Amino acid sequence: MVLNLLLVKKEKSCKYFLLPTLAVLVISGFFLLIYSRTEIHLYVNQFHNSWADVFFKYVTHLGDGAIFALAIPLGFVKNMRWFFIVALCGLLVLVVTGISKQWLFHGFPRPSAYLEEYNLYLVPGVKMHTVNSFPSGHTTGAFALYFTMCFLLKRKWASFGLFLLASLVGFSRIYLSQHFLIDVFTGAILGIICGYLSIAIIGSWKWSKLDLKFQELGKNDA
Repeated sequence: MVLNLLLVKKEKSCKYFLLPTLAVLVISGFFLLIYSRTEIHLYVNQFHNSWADVFFKYVTHLGDGAIFALAIPLGFVKNMRWFFIVALCGLLVLVVTGISKQWLFHGFPRPSAYLEEYNLYLVPGVKMHTVNSFPSGHTTGAFALYFTMCFLLKRKWASFGLFLLASLVGFSRIYLSQHFLIDVFTGAILGIICGYLSIAIIGSWKWSKLDLKFQELGKNDA
């Protein structure tokens, strides 16, 4: 597994995802250290308009758990190894966020409940959740999958584009008042860890058929 983690580190295109992510995390961490979650959220909440409402209302779905269904076509287009990498990535996200939300930090209030007295601007048509705020599951899923995909695609600008998508999902959770910055900050870190682990674990499997496409299995056996 250690070897496979080093291979991820050496994949140069991944730095176009990891370095800007690190920069955003450092900046976010700075704000988290000097401002309260209430101050940060109220500041962001004052900036809104109709086009951003619509944009973030839909872009947030790029972090839905359903995006891991991408694993299925990968098994046909790439190979089964990448099917299992993305599938494991989705499973790790499910386990990590499930344990965090349902056990470790169960009941943590979301912005709409915690800041109820401040009369937050809420985007029309968005179903608001009130509890289990920490961490942001959408952000965890987005950073996990899109980091994994940048390693698969091995293209510099694809990696940067995937970073932008993951970041937009994270910001959408704050814009929609579904999460605080600390939830998104932590979700991004957890997501990258899930991506690393899925690549390292499945990448270490020696079963040769993993490098075949689904449709090639029957032919190979024949």
